[in-house]
Amino acid sequence: MDLFDVLDADGSGTLTLGEMLEGLKKLRGDPRRSDLIALGLAIRAMQRSTRADSEKILNSLKKTSRAVTSTNPFPDGHMSEDKTSRANI
Repeated sequence: MDLFDVLDADGSGTLTLGEMLEGLKKLRGDPRRSDLIALGLAIRAMQRSTRADSEKILNSLKKTSRAVTSTNPFPDGHMSEDKTSRANI
C-alpha cells in the first residue's frame, strides 16, 4: 500500500482536498500554514500543466480535423453517384 492508497479514504481512486488534509493530519498531525500554502501551489501548478496539455491536445485535434476535412473526397459527406459501379468492381 502506498501513500496515495492511505490518503484515498473512500477508495475512489481520486483524492479530494478534504481526503488529503485528513490523511496528512493522521500521518503527522494538523497541517501547518506552510503545508496548506505548499499544497495550494502544487495544485495550481498541476492545473496550469493540465490546462497547457489540454490546449496542446485540442490544437492537435483541430489540425487533424482540418487535414481529414481537406482530404475528404466527399466533402458533403455522401458517396458519389456511381457507388453502385464501384461496388460491382
